[in-house]
Formats: sequence, structure tokens, C-alpha cells
Amino acid sequence: MRCAAVSRAPLTAARITPGPRERRSRGRCARVSAARWVDVPSGPGTRRSLVGHTHACHAPSRPGRLNQRSLGGSAASRRATSNPHRSRRPSARRFHRTRASGDTDGEAVSTSRAKDDDGARESDEGSLDAAIFALALPAVASLLLDPVLGVVDTAFVGRIRGEGAAEALGGLAVATAVFNFSFKLFNFLAEVTGPLVASQIAAAEAEATALDDAGTTTTNTTTNTTTTTRAEAAETVRGAMTLAVALGIFACVGLELGADSVLRWSGADGVSSGVANSGVDGGNMLRQAEAYLRVRALSAPAALIGTVAVGAYRGLLDTKTPLLVSGAANAVNLVMDPVLIFGFGPVPAFGVAGAAAATTTAEWIAAVVFWKMLVDEGLLPGMDGETRRRDQSQSQSTTEISGTLKGRTNDTGATDNLIGSPGSSIAGWFGALKPLAAGSASQLVRTLILQAVLLRATAEAAGAGAAAPHQICVQVWWVTLFALDALAVAAQSLVASSLGAGDMVSARQAADRCLRWALATGTAVGVGIYAAGPALPGVFTEDPSLIESTRGPLALVASLQPLNAAVFVGDGVLQGAADFDYLAMAMAASAAPAIVMLGAVGVGAETGVAQGAAAEVVSATALQGVWRAMAALQLGRAGTLSWRYWFDGRSPVASRERADEAGKENGE
Repeated sequence: MRCAAVSRAPLTAARITPGPRERRSRGRCARVSAARWVDVPSGPGTRRSLVGHTHACHAPSRPGRLNQRSLGGSAASRRATSNPHRSRRPSARRFHRTRASGDTDGEAVSTSRAKDDDGARESDEGSLDAAIFALALPAVASLLLDPVLGVVDTAFVGRIRGEGAAEALGGLAVATAVFNFSFKLFNFLAEVTGPLVASQIAAAEAEATALDDAGTTTTNTTTNTTTTTRAEAAETVRGAMTLAVALGIFACVGLELGADSVLRWSGADGVSSGVANSGVDGGNMLRQAEAYLRVRALSAPAALIGTVAVGAYRGLLDTKTPLLVSGAANAVNLVMDPVLIFGFGPVPAFGVAGAAAATTTAEWIAAVVFWKMLVDEGLLPGMDGETRRRDQSQSQSTTEISGTLKGRTNDTGATDNLIGSPGSSIAGWFGALKPLAAGSASQLVRTLILQAVLLRATAEAAGAGAAAPHQICVQVWWVTLFALDALAVAAQSLVASSLGAGDMVSARQAADRCLRWALATGTAVGVGIYAAGPALPGVFTEDPSLIESTRGPLALVASLQPLNAAVFVGDGVLQGAADFDYLAMAMAASAAPAIVMLGAVGVGAETGVAQGAAAEVVSATALQGVWRAMAALQLGRAGTLSWRYWFDGRSPVASRERADEAGKENGE
């Protein structure tokens, strides 16, 4: 019986190379949906065998995957078990057949087999956990490094002394908020690129492995399979980079030409009027903000290049490389900030503009490094003609295998340009952009809806005089988000890779495991917030009244953490399945009641003021209402995502039972 082999992908940051392949008997495999007895062709006759899905071992860098044509995983994983013909989970039918066979040692043998199966299941879970944390731990560090750039700028600008110090820090805050909002709108580039790359590489590797199992390839051809299996993924990355550069240039030009208008739209007029009687020069603060924004806008293309690169590496199941590059960029920013802000030797002091220059330089260095590394991965073209020359130097054996993979070998042995750059034709670039455009539009709508709810929540809190305590709660919310969202990155990558290989079982196993870890992690974070509740506000303020006003909302934030963790992982699972349209619709459905509740908060605050209620009472009531609306948003997201994952048979990650039910309802 021949089954799919372990993928022979090359080493990346943490990739494990499988051992040498052994010659196996010839045969044809068929996938079986669950453990059951089937007749398997074997030589001139048939033999009765119990087969079923097994979960191939998940390496830390790339999970093992079960090919669509496979009965039970790779040869290596079968040899690793005490009984090579046994399913991963013990079968009740096999257990009873053994007891009924009249074997005097049947009970002992069955017990031994059950123990072996328990050990195999524990081993699978352990290796899957290793894969999850190999992705999640670097991801959480990388996610936490992103806001560090802004923290470093704030720390140094806050140490400017003399006249204009307060204006410099206020201008930095306004300009940073504008840039961050603009940048988050394009975060869909990473969310769409990652799952596409992971699924495309996994699908190509599974196809190449199937051909290898069928005896189509030789030793000479297999050495070049990696380049072939990354061809479609390379088109996706190149298309995403094209979109990133175009959007980055557009954002840069827009911010440069409309800096003043953008700052006023972001609330600069309100800031100016609010500080008019506080001893702070509002006009100077706006000038400082404009100086920072104009310099920082130059980094927009670099920031989006980095976003696509992070998504591409997630698709390669490598979150360590983005962490290293981001860490190096932060180190550059840390060194340059004091030099450009305060001056050093012949370098004059640029103040706030110097902070923007340091951050911009660091982001461009990171973009160049990312681009070079993706060239080395074969996902981007290098110097003009470099990729073409490398492709043209491939051996005839590579031509044959790549042609066989896509079935497009012509009479002369040449193939369609599977490995070449899609830049060789305009049609190639547009072809690469098509899958990105479909997912990106939905993700952009989803992001806009979420940002609208968050902005409305802040506006209602500010309108009721609760802006300061609300900001403290939001900061706690965002810090915990970075820790919990790392599991979503792992879920996204593992699900996309498994589905790309046609292995729904492994995809759901990875999703279920990530959800369990998310609930455990979210519970731990929630308990930590609740326990530290009295001390947390003191990190942000020393005002006793503010500290007291945050107690109730922070308790609600703590209780939401398990739910938040599950929601983030659910997003990651459906993003890995490229279910972007549903995610947008789910966000809209979840946001609607939250927006209604936020509107009621505003009405309630106005009513309280009209009835002469104390300002403290109005503020506290409004703040509680705002965070109840946030809870409603998360509950709505949890409900819509749960329905899609567990009950909707049309879902791309539906269980076989739900998919069969949906097929019957549709008459299929």
C-alpha cells in the first residue's frame, strides 16, 4: 500500500528535514473518511483492513499533512508505530474482533494496543503543541515589537526640556494616531497573503508527493521540486508586493499633500481648542504634529512591504524571521532616536521630526532586508532578469516534473512559466492580484467596521466625560490582545497549510487545539487582570478618582479575556480557510447591536445631564455602558464564528458530518 510521504520542503528558520525515503510497494490509495473496514486491492486479490484518518506528526516548523489520496499518513509515521496497520485512535470494532477470535491473550493484546494508541495520541498532541508554540511565541514577540517603535519615540520626545516640550509630546501623539490608523487599514495584506501562501505551497507539495509516490519522478527531479512547488505562492507574494508598493505610495502622497486636513479631521481642531486655556500653545502642537507626520509618511511603502513580508513568512510557517528583522529595526530606531532628536556632534537636533526620521529609516532598512530574504526564498524577483536566468538554467528533469505537475508540458518538453516571474507579462501580475483582491476587499470592509465601532466607543466615552478612564481600559485591552492574537497567527498558518494539502482532519485538529490553548490562555490572562485590577490603573495615572472609575470596566475586561482569545483564534481559523467574505458579514452582524447600544449610551448621558445628575454618576454609567457594548460585540463575533465552525455545513472547515448534511439539503 502506497501512501503520501512527508513533504520534502527545504530548511527555513526552523524547518525539519525528513530522513531518507525507503522504497515501498506499489499500489493506489484512497482516502477514507473515518476508521472502518474496507477491501483494499493487494496483488491478485483483496485483503480486509481497518483504515482511517491519522494525524501526521506536526514538526515545529511545518505540520505533517495527510494527502488527499492517503489512508494513514506517511511511511515514516507508520513505521514509528508499533503496529503499522493500526489507525491512530483505537477502534472498538478491532477491539471486539480480537476478543472474539478465540485468542487466549486477546485481552492483554488489546490493552497493549490501547496503551500504544494513547501514547501515539499524546505524541501527536505534543508535536502539534510544539508546532503551535513554535509559531505563536515568536509571533507574540513580533506583535509586541510593533508598538515598541512608538513607545521609544514617546520616551525620548517626552524627555525634551524647555519651552515647547509639552507641544512636542502632544503633536507626537496626534500624528502617531493618524499614521497608525492609516496603517491598520492595510493590515489585510498580511491577513490575506499568509493563508494563500500556506495553502498554495501545501497543495503543490501534496501534488508533487503524489506524483513521487506514483513513480513519476526520479532522484534527479526531486532536488528541484521545491522551486516548482513555490511557483504559485511566488505569484501571490509578487502580486501582494505590487499592491503594497502601490498603496504605500498612494498613502504617502495623500499624507504629504493633505497632512493639515488629515490632522484636523483626526480631531486636531478639538485638541487646539481644548488646550487654549491650559498654557499649551495649540498652534505649535499642530505644527509639531505636521512635522512628524510629513516625515513618517515617507515610510508608508516600507511599512506595507513589511506587512506583506510578515504574511509571506507566516505562509512559510516561519514567525521567527519576522521577529528577528523587527528586532533589528527596533535596535536601529533605539540608536538613532536620541541622536536625531537631541543632536550629537555635527548632527543638529531635529526634535519631533528627528524621531520620525529614525523610525522611517528603521522601517526602510527592515523593508530592504525583508525583500532580499524573500528573493532568497524564491518568492520575489531579484535584480532584473535574475529570476528568469535562474529558471532557464533548470535541468531538463525539472522541466519534466514541473510540466507533469500542471499537465502543461508541450511537445518540445518546455513548460508554461511555472517558476518564472509573473512580471514577464502584465497578465501575470493581474493574475497574481486576483485572489488577493477578492480576499482583501472583504478584509478591508471588516477592518473598517471594527474601527468604526472602536471610534464610536471612544467618542461616546469622551462625550460623557469618561475619556481618561476609557483610555486606561483600552490600553489594558490592547496589551492583552497582542498576547492572545499570537495563537490566531498559529491557527491561521496551520489551518491554511493543512487545507492546502487537502487534509480537513488535520486542519480541524489544529483549530481545536488552538482553541483549547486560547481558552486556557485567555482564562489565565483574565485572572491576572482581575487580580491586578487595583494596581493596573496606577501604571497609567495617579489620580484617585480615575483609578476608582476604572474598577468596574476593568473587571468586565478581565471577564472577557477567554471570550476574546476564542474569537481571535476563530478569526485566524477562518482566515486560514480563506473565508474572508463570511468574516466581513459576521463582523457587520456583530457590530450592529454594539452600535445600537453605544447610541443608547449617548442618549442616556444626555438624559442624565438634563435631569441634573452628578457628572461623576453620568461618566461612570456611560463608561459601563460603553464596555457592555464592547462585550456585546465580542459575544456576537463568538456566536457567528462558532456557528460557522461547528454547525454550518457550507463552511470551508466544516466537519464531514455537517458537510454531508449540507450536501443532502442542496440535493447533491
